[in-house]
Amino acid sequence: MCAAIENPAKCEVRAVIRFFIAKGYSAAAIHRELCAVYGPKFISEGVVREWERLFKSGRENVHVKRGVVDHHCSVHDGCQKILTDHHKTQRMASALDFLSRYEDEGEPLLNRIVTGDETWIKYVNPETKEQSMMWAHSDYAY
Repeated sequence: MCAAIENPAKCEVRAVIRFFIAKGYSAAAIHRELCAVYGPKFISEGVVREWERLFKSGRENVHVKRGVVDHHCSVHDGCQKILTDHHKTQRMASALDFLSRYEDEGEPLLNRIVTGDETWIKYVNPETKEQSMMWAHSDYAY
């Protein structure tokens, strides 16, 4: 067995995954190879499968720039998704619309813009024990 390589760059690991895919290795086999060199808990098989899916669908770049519209990526719940040309066109049209409206209306426009995503989180900071118990299910034991 080879000596473990410590702290490899993520793009280096993605390049290795891409190389093994080109050689016809399965995600499980790639995962075993990576763990043999980088250590048993270095990367999950699920992450290898996701990169396998991306590379097999045509992705060539091993570098990731998260959340930047210019780089055509969208981040949701920690999972990167490639935007389609339609999504990119919609985002650009919305941005240009907001810019032109901002020139016409100024600061008041910014107070009327509502943004959101698919993540819904209810945040409650109870002040008393009774308030914290109101949201708990009756069968839930602390």
